[in-house]
Amino acid sequence: MPGRSLSSTEIKLQKWWSAATETDYPLLEGLSVKSSADGLRGIREIDISFPYPVMVIAGGNGAGKTTILGLAALAFHGAAGHFPRGAKRVPKVGEKSSYYTFQDFFFRGPSDSDITGLEISWRFRGLPALPISKKTDKWMRYERRPSRPVHYFGISRAVPAIEQSVLRSHFGGGLRARSKGVQLSAKAVKWVGKILQRKYTTAEKLSSQRYGLRQCQATSGAAYSSFNMGAGEDLLFDLIGSIDSAPRGSLIVVEEIEVGIHAAALKRLAEVLQEMAFEKKLQIIVSSHSEQFVDALPRQSRILLRREGNAHQVFPAVSTGFIFSDLSGVATPELKVFCEDEFARRIIEAGLAPEIRSRVIVQAVGDKNTVADMAAYHVMSASKIPCIVVWDGDVAETEAASVCSKACERLKVSMFAHLRLPGEDVPEKVVVNAILAKLEAVQLFALIAGVTAGHARSALEAALGEPDHHSMPFAIRERLNLDQTSVVSALAQAATRTKAIDLDYITKEIASLL
Repeated sequence: MPGRSLSSTEIKLQKWWSAATETDYPLLEGLSVKSSADGLRGIREIDISFPYPVMVIAGGNGAGKTTILGLAALAFHGAAGHFPRGAKRVPKVGEKSSYYTFQDFFFRGPSDSDITGLEISWRFRGLPALPISKKTDKWMRYERRPSRPVHYFGISRAVPAIEQSVLRSHFGGGLRARSKGVQLSAKAVKWVGKILQRKYTTAEKLSSQRYGLRQCQATSGAAYSSFNMGAGEDLLFDLIGSIDSAPRGSLIVVEEIEVGIHAAALKRLAEVLQEMAFEKKLQIIVSSHSEQFVDALPRQSRILLRREGNAHQVFPAVSTGFIFSDLSGVATPELKVFCEDEFARRIIEAGLAPEIRSRVIVQAVGDKNTVADMAAYHVMSASKIPCIVVWDGDVAETEAASVCSKACERLKVSMFAHLRLPGEDVPEKVVVNAILAKLEAVQLFALIAGVTAGHARSALEAALGEPDHHSMPFAIRERLNLDQTSVVSALAQAATRTKAIDLDYITKEIASLL
């Protein structure tokens, strides 16, 4: 399912990140905020970890995404020879570098509250954690932070060149800038072309004093500048070109990565960012409201932030479906069912009696620890709507009870109801084996899939040979020339409607909670 079956690049990235000890610069592993007062932009307490080199933070407006990005950029001091993008600090005479300060991201206006007493702590790979406390109106001791090149790409990058009078003034006619052009590398040009599905021959950055402009040339056609580029095209040449030219081991922070870029290109952008991160050993942290971008990254890279009153909750490694059902604000039915992934969700929904299915919402939220945490958070919210967890069959009773107990003890809530799917194995294998064992189920699967029973049986048997159970629906899809959603739906319907697997006990338990 999306985010679970890792690509070769994602596997390499995860291995590098997990084992990296000798890196060009310290890696940022997490950060936390604590405050006894109003907090930092309303954040009184939060703790976030970064378990993957390319992280995406999602959440509703006001959830704290921009604040976390700013704090991530502030984790490091200036690196020799590096000038962060848009940093307000002017280097002193003789200095050959600069760095971001708190004034770049946090500014106290006339009606803004005082944040004296705030405590921030950053966690680094191989270094002690760095805590700081704001005891006065000023932020000091920037030199305590480890050195690392950092670039922050804010929302202001999205303003088209044609709408910026200062660029019209500096680049009118292009004569001054043309002599100061810096060519983008062939690889950066190729990456942009991959994202936009277009071939370019060259691209360069034109500079005039403090201002920049891009110029490119497609394979067929004359050169043109930012004034005549599409907004997304210009944004990508700026972003990819800047990341490509950043020092190896840099931290790249991007706010609302999807701005100006269409849905199909966002999926390819996620792929390219991971390729760049592996090649240059970068750490990239972005925020996004785009389902296409989030879904193109592995589950361990995702963080959902949720603000409820004065509290901020952090949900790591969650499914795309959970993130965007949370953001959609759709009214909650009478019962919430939490399960591990989309395959389990489809099986549960298909197996519920119609009169019960219309009254519940089934959410795939992540691995077993995340499932338990989600249920415990739901109980903690004091919602009038009950919840239940349905584990995969390979989660033993003792393990399920232990995970539930730990989540409930940590959040100091009462135990929630939980069940297991049939079988003692992962759902994909249980379902495929159950269908193969029942002729009626094979025939129904073939009918739904629009293939012969023989062809269906061959595809199902071949899927059992997949080393990763998450890849089984994909293997069936490849053999039957169907889309993956149709394959999962056909498996779920064939298994439940013929009672190849019997979920009546789940329906009865859910009915008792309504």
